Amino acid sequence: MPATAVERYDYGFCHYIPDLNTPRFQVAKEQDAYSYAETSNTEYRPLWLYNLCQTWQRLFEEPYKGVTTNGLNLSAESTRPAGSRKRHT
Repeated sequence: MPATAVERYDYGFCHYIPDLNTPRFQVAKEQDAYSYAETSNTEYRPLWLYNLCQTWQRLFEEPYKGVTTNGLNLSAESTRPAGSRKRHT
């Protein structure tokens, strides 16, 4: 008798699905976006995401210098090509 589609299917992906009975998911199902953010910021969980946000926060506080296509510093006079004029805005 030929195998059905379900019998032929490989369930190898199942070990990638997290257990929803762990405390992490039990707490998460009771939270909304605001309480999740508050918990994440006060308990630093997950730590990798907290560290990433702190890095971006420090970068955000630096003064904006502009965007270039060649990666050169916009404020340096010597980076303008010879013969170019300073733009007046």
